[in-house]
Amino acid sequence: MKLKIGEVLEATGGELLRKEKEIFLGVSIDSRTLKGGELFIAIKGKNFDGHDFVKSAFQAGALGSLVNRTPDLLKGTLIKVKDTKEALGSLAHHMRKKRGFKVIAITGTSGKTTLKDMLYQYLSLHAPSGASPGNFNNLVGLPLSLLNLPDNCENAVLELGISLPGEMERLGWMALPEVSIFSSLGPAHLEGLGSIEKIWEEKKKLLGFTSEGCIYNQDLIPPQLIRDFSGWKKGFGLREGEVRPLCMRFDFLYRAQVRVEEGEVSFRSPGKSVVYAFLATLALARCWGLPVETLLKWVKEFELPPHRLNIKKVGGIVVLDDTYNSNPLSLKEFIEVMDRMKVDGKKIAVVGDMKELGYKSEYYHREAGKKLASSSIEVVITFGEESRFLWEEVRKSKRSWHFEDKRRLMEKILSLLEEGDLVGIKGSRAMEMEEIVEDVLSFPLPA
Repeated sequence: MKLKIGEVLEATGGELLRKEKEIFLGVSIDSRTLKGGELFIAIKGKNFDGHDFVKSAFQAGALGSLVNRTPDLLKGTLIKVKDTKEALGSLAHHMRKKRGFKVIAITGTSGKTTLKDMLYQYLSLHAPSGASPGNFNNLVGLPLSLLNLPDNCENAVLELGISLPGEMERLGWMALPEVSIFSSLGPAHLEGLGSIEKIWEEKKKLLGFTSEGCIYNQDLIPPQLIRDFSGWKKGFGLREGEVRPLCMRFDFLYRAQVRVEEGEVSFRSPGKSVVYAFLATLALARCWGLPVETLLKWVKEFELPPHRLNIKKVGGIVVLDDTYNSNPLSLKEFIEVMDRMKVDGKKIAVVGDMKELGYKSEYYHREAGKKLASSSIEVVITFGEESRFLWEEVRKSKRSWHFEDKRRLMEKILSLLEEGDLVGIKGSRAMEMEEIVEDVLSFPLPA
């Protein structure tokens, strides 16, 4: 998105220290990935200070920089503000109001990125569209997503994630969505938010910034929770909601076939999260009068984002890679998918800690352990401090081991693997469980 220097000054209330260029081609906070022509915003984080990299940013091709202290530079456009992080948000809000694109804001405990990717790809078939890259969904990621949308963007699909009270109000103010979609509701970030009730109290503040309508997962969010919203409302779900399957069945890899009023579709990815994403997309298509036939044809080729219930095969072994992150809701689906998949060999679940659950961590790990204990999964291997609670629930009924050393854990997995096995791997981002996936995929089975 092109930005004029006057727009930057108006939005941020900044002081122009030096003017050399008047138009910027986008915004960056990272001198390593900055593209030529962008405005570098020197954000201060926990472990770094962007002001230390202003010179590197100009060397990489930045045309200007937003700072809160004057760097020792002899060239380049410089704008000084009181707080660069606040200025980033204010600039995003300003440009959002000024440009004419529509915003679809997606929030929820899980399923945000899958829905965002599906909706963006579908909308792009009909009009120039943009979306949050990766999981750019917080107080820094969202404004960067907004400010780097293409100039011809007509629809922006943005992901909004919170971990502390008050954050949704700021995100909603920046995004100002026409439509808000609530993908799910469950326990996550309890260290900062406290309880599911408080999570919803924060999440629903997005509706105060939503101008048109709301689409929500009615299996998890009762209609009475959004009764005060004055716009249109559309519920979706597998059991509840106006937008739901007429019938649904699964194949041996637990991939769904779904029939809706407009036709039938089969999915390439396993589990129900991709079905929920489809139903939310279908709800928007119906509300906006978009061609559903196109959705039914195209979505058959849709694949889940990396490290989200990805099925990989190597040397006769099936690997279920669900290592992007973990919370009670997504771990429940991971267990369900493994339980329902049919393979010739044994099923091995490798489960790392779920983080940020606060005082409820032991409870949710034990609940997950009980689900694993009653499943068809034969072997359970846990990793981390908190997953010990999960292991304590399964060790009496399953072959199971607990590790806090990843190397020893990997040795145990490799000693168990045989042709025909299914190994599923899941854990919070901090556990870096994708390293285990990489090791399994590179493991040569004995002849």
